Amino acid sequence: MPVEVDLGAASPRFAADFDRSGVRRFSEERDRAYVLACFSLARVEDATSTSERQSLYERMVKDSRRGLLAELSGEPTSAATLMAVAKAAACEFTREDWIRLIRYSGNARGKRLFGHLTSVSAALVRQLDAIPPELWLPRLVDASARVGVTPARWEEVRGTLRGLDAERRTTTERAARRVNDTTSLWDWYHDGLDASREGVAFTGLPRPGGALVVLDGRRALLREGRAMKSCLADPSWVADHIERTLRGEVAYYRWQGEEPATVELSQRGGAWHLHAALGFGNAALSEATMGSIRETLSSALGAAFILDPHLAPVGREPGVDAAIAIGRSRFDETEIARVGEALARISGRSLADDNAAHCCFSTSGWYVQYLAKKTRPVYVAEVVSHRNVPSFAARLTDEVVTFLDRCGFAWPRARRNRANFAREMAVRGSDDPTQLAAFTLGVMAVAFGHSTGGRMTIDVHVP
Repeated sequence: MPVEVDLGAASPRFAADFDRSGVRRFSEERDRAYVLACFSLARVEDATSTSERQSLYERMVKDSRRGLLAELSGEPTSAATLMAVAKAAACEFTREDWIRLIRYSGNARGKRLFGHLTSVSAALVRQLDAIPPELWLPRLVDASARVGVTPARWEEVRGTLRGLDAERRTTTERAARRVNDTTSLWDWYHDGLDASREGVAFTGLPRPGGALVVLDGRRALLREGRAMKSCLADPSWVADHIERTLRGEVAYYRWQGEEPATVELSQRGGAWHLHAALGFGNAALSEATMGSIRETLSSALGAAFILDPHLAPVGREPGVDAAIAIGRSRFDETEIARVGEALARISGRSLADDNAAHCCFSTSGWYVQYLAKKTRPVYVAEVVSHRNVPSFAARLTDEVVTFLDRCGFAWPRARRNRANFAREMAVRGSDDPTQLAAFTLGVMAVAFGHSTGGRMTIDVHVP
């Protein structure tokens, strides 16, 4: 019985003689997946003998499919295995992928997972080693495969779940069942991260004492934000501050003097600097209060504290440096200068925080924008989010989410107010607008796919 197989095609081609005895034709998609699975598992491309290949082709027609797959893979099979193989995007699969698929379809969680999926990609199968089995939920796993969540992030999820008490872990696992697309997957991930930080105390922070009381946890930061009507009351901002505090980059305090204030220290070069000290509603403090804060810090921390003449610049962050490097390597000096000029125009031009100078850089309907604060030499930087422009959801791969996180942008946790990815950027020196321009273009390159010579609209508003 001659058999003709085209190994270079997406599906094998069999000669008419193959069906002469009434054997069912391999014509349906599920049959092609089975054929390609057998070819891959048997390493047909390595077979040197025509008779060896001919023997496999005949067994594929005559033998039990379950039995042949079990023999070729070395894994037990069931009816669920055949169902899972039939749903596979077969041309994507390697031999190792087929073995994983067959192995996973043999347990109860895998059977339930594959039973609810309409198709099974190789990317999905490759992720299952990393995803905790209790999270093998069809829509969650499918979303994870589509955005390419890395094993390292799933390991982080495992650690997060282990760190939660029983009640919070149950709540987090139940919330996973509500994941129905890629954006709700990221929301669930960040909500779980917040829950894991709920009771974490910050350690290793300077403790000046006196009227300066360290804010040593998430609840303390939120209470301070609500009391002082500041950004610390926003869960998105607090989440970013928590991560930076845990990395040892910043520390926050409550000043319990006659004029209450929130004080932020930043660490740079192994020493702590006074980064900001603000009153109610982020108002500027009197010179007397600022003097008292500086004196307390200097006397308590000594050589560990550097008293800058003005608010200290933010210490250089690895993620920001990486974005600047991308901007400088992918765009020419003319493009960087054009963005830098717009950023320089809004510096010091805000009349009030509610009547502020701002600029926006947009391409493909997505944007990065900056607002200059009136009370501080700081720009509020925002990257468009899916909450404002739904089409941006398609860009939220693991790579892009990781990049934005490392650049210090807080995930937009507020679901109802159309929040963007946001952070603050210090702009004090004459070179800062140019650096910020390279940073902006680096962010647009990674997050938007923007490239040199691409169309970009720049809007500047100065009150």
